[in-house]
Amino acid sequence: MNAHQSLEWHDEYGVLICTRHGYAVRNLGFHLQEYHTGTAKERRAVLELFRRYKIQEPRDVALPAPLGALFASLGKPVNAFICNEPECEHISTSRKGIRLHCNRTHDWRSSAEEREHWHSIWVQTFFKSAGLQKYFAVAYDREDTTSNQGDNVEIALPTTSTTDVAETTGTSDDTEVAAIATDWKEQDEKLDEALELADAETLKTDHTLWFKKTG
Repeated sequence: MNAHQSLEWHDEYGVLICTRHGYAVRNLGFHLQEYHTGTAKERRAVLELFRRYKIQEPRDVALPAPLGALFASLGKPVNAFICNEPECEHISTSRKGIRLHCNRTHDWRSSAEEREHWHSIWVQTFFKSAGLQKYFAVAYDREDTTSNQGDNVEIALPTTSTTDVAETTGTSDDTEVAAIATDWKEQDEKLDEALELADAETLKTDHTLWFKKTG
């Protein structure tokens, strides 16, 4: 599996998702070194390929609209609870957590008329580390694991000047850049060209080894 199949860029949110691990990476260089096998040269190649993208800090990442299509690259959604208070939309994956929220924030207490002040939803999060999770509700059916989120993935390179394109891809032809953006094979060819210019060596087109999970 090559870099394009294991790393998925979403321009709308500024996140680069590692499909092997199911979360957005904060530092690509660190992630490759710690969680993927491979040579330093191969890691440099992948960093060069994705260096154009500006990865947002978790606190700056906007959340997808509620109940949108799930992100297949983030794995199966998890069950959570969302507050029923109008415009609150607080989400917790813990029933105790959502109860405490409703008690403390909305001064709510369980009664015969309203046993719960929340309802169950399916959620995902771009980041899995403690303190960085920001859950968002997704449309999910246990019987239907398909997703059209791929239709919203921004594969295209960020808009740049002709000079920037020339420096990165070796060409100023906007038509070719557009083709590269939608054709992984052609992007791999461009990666090989960039490596030849960098160290006069040709990178092997099969990156399977370094993308295997570490034991």
